[in-house]
Amino acid sequence: MRGTFLRKKRACHCSPCLRPTRRDRVPGFLWSTLELMIRDRSDGYAWPKLGIAAAAMLVAALLLVACGGPPQVRNVVLICIDTVRYDAFWLPELSGEPDDFTKWTHKAVVYTHALSAAPWTVPSVATVFTGYYPSQHGAGLFDDPIADLSDALPSRIFEDLPTVTELINEADIRTMGYSSHPWFNSGYGLKRGFRQLYLYQGAPRLLKEAEVWLNERDLEQRFFLYLHFMEAHERSVDPVELEKQLASVAPSRVEQIEESAPAGICDDRADGMCDRWLAYNLDILELRGRLATFLGDLERRGLLTDTAVILYSDHGEEFYDHLAESEKLSADPRGIYGFGHGHSLYQELLHVPLLVWLPKNRGGVVDTPVNLVDISPAVLSWFELSGHEKMAGEPLPTRVRRGGLSKAALREPWPESGRVLFASGIAYGPEQFAVLRGPRKYVWHERSRTGELFDLSQDSAESAAFEDETATERLDTELDRYLGWYSERQFETPSLSDEQLETLKGIGYLQGVGDNGENDENQENDRQSLDDE
Repeated sequence: MRGTFLRKKRACHCSPCLRPTRRDRVPGFLWSTLELMIRDRSDGYAWPKLGIAAAAMLVAALLLVACGGPPQVRNVVLICIDTVRYDAFWLPELSGEPDDFTKWTHKAVVYTHALSAAPWTVPSVATVFTGYYPSQHGAGLFDDPIADLSDALPSRIFEDLPTVTELINEADIRTMGYSSHPWFNSGYGLKRGFRQLYLYQGAPRLLKEAEVWLNERDLEQRFFLYLHFMEAHERSVDPVELEKQLASVAPSRVEQIEESAPAGICDDRADGMCDRWLAYNLDILELRGRLATFLGDLERRGLLTDTAVILYSDHGEEFYDHLAESEKLSADPRGIYGFGHGHSLYQELLHVPLLVWLPKNRGGVVDTPVNLVDISPAVLSWFELSGHEKMAGEPLPTRVRRGGLSKAALREPWPESGRVLFASGIAYGPEQFAVLRGPRKYVWHERSRTGELFDLSQDSAESAAFEDETATERLDTELDRYLGWYSERQFETPSLSDEQLETLKGIGYLQGVGDNGENDENQENDRQSLDDE
């Protein structure tokens, strides 16, 4: 066991609970019965017929509704859509041509300024699962000052740092996971706490298995379900397959995708980057459709009345957004610049979609800047479990602003905020660190020992760094605080089996890593599914 986690008592948020109840908060049948009860006694009904006990029960029911009732969140579904950048995810809404998923966006709490803590999966998802930044949880780091995920193994989550899944599991809440990403089966700590976690390729199979589990689960037990999709992750673009995809999409949609392409990459399709952008966006659109179907299935099951659903992306993807800057300031050991992920901390890799569907919440927009480090504290608070108080993150705010979701809200510049957010964890090249406070963002490049300061309220594309000595000093002080969180102890790198290594090589990682032999007993046990059924 990793400690004791006690449920908190739920406080009533009514002030006071006995305040006059608004009729629109009370079901109609209760109102009609209450009105019957309080009619003039000369009418000759209500109180004598109902009896004191029945009347007391009815009043209690009314107060329960008025005061918010029992905990709203019984279950949590956490969904990761790997490698999806913010602007690509919101293309249907930004273009004014909605798809099947659009109606669900209007029911969600939409975080328009959500930042990832890292530009690739292991350190980012480790942040989601621990509530700590990469400098604290220890995952996704390298011994060499020039990181190279194609040639070296990264570190894993510190063994003595509990994951949110472990904390949930210890509270006797059923933990279940389905992932398409092999990092989950490679000893990096992402699997810890799941009683069962299965790897399946492709969204159709993954969703099918999840639906089977939902059909067969114990209806009396609360649950935490995790789904991780890889549809948008970089893969080779087959021209023939791409043409088939394009033929199945409305020409207006293809035009929108091309017009939204960064860095003018679709002005000339000769180098293939426009084709990559097209395929990337088409995969995201297809995944949105599948997610809409899944949310509809949850609704038909009645789960959305007591289940919180969180949808996030772990990081984005670059398509020459900052090609010149990468060539100048970085030193990618692969010789690849301006494309992919894991190599920089610009917004195309850090600004990610984040949506939450909550029971009894009609949805809306939260423009307060948040970080993926806030997901674990939110999940624990919704489950009414302790443990999040010491985390680096804060429970996600759910108070939405007026106006609802719109193109303007999705495009709104980064707002002012007193909170400081961080990102780090480069996979290819020297380490970089990003510090944000409101719209001011400072990126430190370790190799060149230089920093870039951006004002995201005026320059959301980070097209030109500017000078402001006061802002730089302030953010540099915050960076020193972040660097102070790095542990002095040795980071832990797992061994991989030949099968695990080959699976990761299959999606482009660890190409230069040789066979490492079998894992030791502790690491192997760490990766086994725990099945208590």
